[in-house]
Amino acid sequence: KIMNRLPPAARRALAMDISRSNDAITRWSLRSLANINHGENNDDADRTNTNPTTLNLKAFVRKEAAAALLNDVKLRLAKQHDRCHRLLQEAQSTSLGIDEDNGDAEQSNNQSENQNGKKRPRIIRAVHANWNTNASHASKQREIASQLSSDAISSLSNLEAMHADTYRLVYDLLPLSSSVNDDDNTDSSIPDILNVPILNRFSSADQILIKSVFEQIRSRHAQTVESMADVVIALRRRRRLLGKYNPSAKKACGLDRPLIDSFLRNRLVVQLLCDHYVALCRDKYHGGIAVDCDVMDVLEDAVLEASHVCDANLGVAPEVYMSAHVVSPSLLEEAGTLPSIPSPADFEAGGKYEGKVPDGQIVSLTLVRPWVHHALVEVLKNAASTSVKKMQKLQNSQIKKSNGGSNNDTSMLHLPPVHVRVIDEPTQVRICVIDRGVGLSDDEAKHKAFMFAESASAKRWDRLEEQQSYAMVRQPLGSLGVGLPLSRMMMQMFGGDVSLANNASSEGEGDSVIVEMMNSGGCMTVVTLIRDDTLKERVDEMMPVHDDCYTDVHSIERAV
Repeated sequence: KIMNRLPPAARRALAMDISRSNDAITRWSLRSLANINHGENNDDADRTNTNPTTLNLKAFVRKEAAAALLNDVKLRLAKQHDRCHRLLQEAQSTSLGIDEDNGDAEQSNNQSENQNGKKRPRIIRAVHANWNTNASHASKQREIASQLSSDAISSLSNLEAMHADTYRLVYDLLPLSSSVNDDDNTDSSIPDILNVPILNRFSSADQILIKSVFEQIRSRHAQTVESMADVVIALRRRRRLLGKYNPSAKKACGLDRPLIDSFLRNRLVVQLLCDHYVALCRDKYHGGIAVDCDVMDVLEDAVLEASHVCDANLGVAPEVYMSAHVVSPSLLEEAGTLPSIPSPADFEAGGKYEGKVPDGQIVSLTLVRPWVHHALVEVLKNAASTSVKKMQKLQNSQIKKSNGGSNNDTSMLHLPPVHVRVIDEPTQVRICVIDRGVGLSDDEAKHKAFMFAESASAKRWDRLEEQQSYAMVRQPLGSLGVGLPLSRMMMQMFGGDVSLANNASSEGEGDSVIVEMMNSGGCMTVVTLIRDDTLKERVDEMMPVHDDCYTDVHSIERAV
């Protein structure tokens, strides 16, 4: 039914783009994206020759750049549609388990009553609860599970329909099925697309139309992550109700995790390409790519936003102390390779990273600033919230020690600060966020921290229900469980990463148990950024398209 929303020619183009999307999609690098509008969008281009201040060029969007971005977005939208379709099929197949369970229960009852036309005596065993109560509770659980499954299937159907309609937007501009060569992103690789009327003319009105299409795609995809999170949460809750939930399973929520990860990664890149083109149209020379960006400037913005969000949700925010460290060449020669997660003691006097970045020196590299900002805000929010939880735990402990009375001595119950250390290395930049909060309970908690839609919040956050402040409306402290998983995907897209580890406990001063708890524990989160801007984006695992998902391409051609 969803495919019938498209005209026959669009259905044929969609099927063809899906069948070749794994091979035809362009693997972008940060440098190729930054230089795509200057005729030097390959990875060997010299960035020093594309400085807008030296060239004194007026910013404009070349038709070759528009063709490359439009074609790649078209292919990725087709791939997104395929992922939605396959996830919908899996959700529909898992929903059949409820009816099967009900059928098995009824069949067992019938067998107990009738066998060869004769009634068998029932064996009644004593139970702690009334049988009618247990049966009613089980029936109610099955009804809730069935409703959750229906809601998830409806959400996936809406996502699939939305991607089909969005694909139609780009198809109306690019009816041809041409691809950009992965190894050579030059102008000569897209001659067929340039013959499309809108790109052949490329008038001012055509450029405005193309820009509006990118903006529509961006706005339509704004809620896709939340919609997918709702689907995963509903199906995971359904499996818990039916007693089939296994966190370590590949299909813990009933859906294939690689499919969900592929959907999310492609959604991030589509959003990036749309933002990139719109930024080029707004006279930004490198579009959505920040070339030689000051990492400390990005960090300061993230600290400010995370503090506002924490203060709006919890009424208090810990202090954040920032410093930049440089790794000496002697340390690299001695250690060879540095640990991915340093120890907090490494930053103290005499430690490995004691050397500070000289005044006036900027820690800079090429990055996607909104992605790095998002990852840092998520990490800082988690560090701030766990520090507040630690303080509340200590306050409750002291109140109990005072026999339920008021807390008279609060001098040492201050909120522990969060320390941020930027390590400037020759091949990468690591941003270490160190807190003294509750830390990670075990390896399973560390694993769940990066599971999509696995939230520790007791209540689901709602945009309309909790509009007490701008900070809370823009970004909740935690609810959906998508912040850290998306942050890791963003960083891993171009070679980086986000990692977690507990801090080693340090000895407290004095004999006070509270001081010892305050100075020990906590967690360190490391955001790694790679300096090499020629690294191409991470690709999905090879997942062929199911033959039964779509009508054969040749049959569609015959129908057309």
